[in-house]
Amino acid sequence: MHTITTHQLDQDQDLLTELRILSSLRPHDRISTNNATKPVIRIQKPDFLRSVYRFFGSESRVSNVAYIQSLLQRIIDRYTFVVQIKDADLARRLKVETQSAIVGIRRLQHTYEDDAQFQAAINISVDTVCIHLNIQPMELKPLPTMASDDMLQHQQPVEQTPSDGECEKIF
Repeated sequence: MHTITTHQLDQDQDLLTELRILSSLRPHDRISTNNATKPVIRIQKPDFLRSVYRFFGSESRVSNVAYIQSLLQRIIDRYTFVVQIKDADLARRLKVETQSAIVGIRRLQHTYEDDAQFQAAINISVDTVCIHLNIQPMELKPLPTMASDDMLQHQQPVEQTPSDGECEKIF
């Protein structure tokens, strides 16, 4: 039997919190990852001065992509470990929160739809986490415009039966 330390419980809570934050992203939101406090990921809503805040906060797409990639790799590592020690409850929570986070990440991709490097890096990371966690493809309903953003809060991802067993791109 494996004993879980308080430190590990704290790390698990941090991972789950960051996934939950990513899942709440909406179209045109951006993320901030240059924070010294928990949680590291923060959402920046559309705002006239957002560019100024991002400039002075040294925020960049490159660093945010790297952070998402790192987070998804930590999820893979933690999931693999909890499966080995047979902690089914944590494995299930990680999988469910990761599926929801992927929906938010896809909305972030909508924000940067003109950036091929961003799209490729995120697609590879999402595909990799889907493969390792055996997450089935999900389908998003069409993204509404900013005027109907309130409707987004009521939309849920719909699971789809995989055609070839791989995690297909959602977008």
